[in-house]
Amino acid sequence: MIILPLVITQAGRAALVNAEATGTNAVVIAQVGVTASVFVAADTLTALPGEIKRISTIAGEQTAPDRMNLVLRDDDEVAYSMRGFGLYLATGELFAAYSSSQVIIEKSPLASLLTTMDIAFTTAVAPLIQFGDMSWTNPQATTSRKGVAELATDQEALEGLDPDRVITPHALWAALMHLMSGTVQPGLNDKADKVRTIKGVGLATGGGDLTEDRTITVTEATRDQALEGQSGDVVLTPRRAKAMIDALINGAPGALDTLQEIAEALGNDPNFAGTMINQLALKAPLESPVLTGTPTAPTPAAGAGGDRISTKAYVDAAVADVVDLFKSDRRGDIVFRATTTVPSGAYECDGRAVSRTTDAALFAVIGTAFGAGNGSTTFNIPDMRGEFARGWDHGRNIDPDRAFGSHQADELRSHNHSLPSRDNPNAGNQWIEDADGSGTLRTAFTGDTGGSETRPRNVAGMFIIWR
Repeated sequence: MIILPLVITQAGRAALVNAEATGTNAVVIAQVGVTASVFVAADTLTALPGEIKRISTIAGEQTAPDRMNLVLRDDDEVAYSMRGFGLYLATGELFAAYSSSQVIIEKSPLASLLTTMDIAFTTAVAPLIQFGDMSWTNPQATTSRKGVAELATDQEALEGLDPDRVITPHALWAALMHLMSGTVQPGLNDKADKVRTIKGVGLATGGGDLTEDRTITVTEATRDQALEGQSGDVVLTPRRAKAMIDALINGAPGALDTLQEIAEALGNDPNFAGTMINQLALKAPLESPVLTGTPTAPTPAAGAGGDRISTKAYVDAAVADVVDLFKSDRRGDIVFRATTTVPSGAYECDGRAVSRTTDAALFAVIGTAFGAGNGSTTFNIPDMRGEFARGWDHGRNIDPDRAFGSHQADELRSHNHSLPSRDNPNAGNQWIEDADGSGTLRTAFTGDTGGSETRPRNVAGMFIIWR
């Protein structure tokens, strides 16, 4: 809809200022003056030039901080053309005016006038303006307000630029048909000019504009493509994956003729690693090429070319490397065990002194943090028997000034207890007597309570340290 900009007069602005000149007043618009004259709407106006009449049946409603919807009703049997109008306050002053070179409204003496228009002010004064007693208005419709709306034409729907007009089903259909047809009409905006299409990307192929049905295709890899493993534009499905696994098993050396053979050979064998090595050594070829790098291969066996070793020796070397790596990662770890036995490769944490040479690897990890042994050839491991473990403070200042690995005796946090007292020197027994200090000095005790040590609830077990 068209918004008519009004100019607030000097008298109108003065009316908005309160008597103390510290803020604003609300004003009441009581009448709207009508004129057929073309004039300059200036803030110096005090009356409407060429005024024909004033209309008192008016209403208004705020639609924005600087906008209002104005409704006029004139049932008089008069005729006039309106090119301008002015808003008059209840106190008689001209508050604001608008002028146009074109006719805004034509009224016949045989008809009543009922019109609505959207007006705007140069400042956000709409919240301060009130109108007469009429209870009906026709403001512009918005997303949050019921009101009057203009319907969009098909062309306006295609352009997609107007934020105020309402699109009809017919106009919406026309816009959709235009987009689906792929045609471009000159003068439309970028949104309408773009033809909507569906495209296949990546592994999907096909597509096109929306003028007809389209199919997107994802191609399954053939069996040969799956086995070759080179194609990047097809999909590996479960059945092709099974074909790859079958081919891998069927093409494996004698040691892996079937997975069932290995399962039967191992069974529930507790010595899984040893059985696996032995079975592989029996089933694999007697000799295989030496692999370089990790694991370190044993010395090649004598033979033609001198560059081949037994499969068993190679597997033994690989397993040894894995075991060494595992030991290195856990060395120095303290573990709480629910058994009284100590596993191979570990010590009970009993504070013993051990050799710096025999246990050089462990010495390299913990050093003398838990005791220097004899100071030269031995060092101590932690003694965790009967002890609780506590995290090293490491700068948190909860348990400050503690050296890593240091021992700490048990202790109660500083506290006190209260004893009852009386000022009667004859109270006797365990009362603190004579509070004024004149009686005989004596000491009273609360009595012993508790056990042999300070401790939380706990469960006993064994701490070990991996070597």
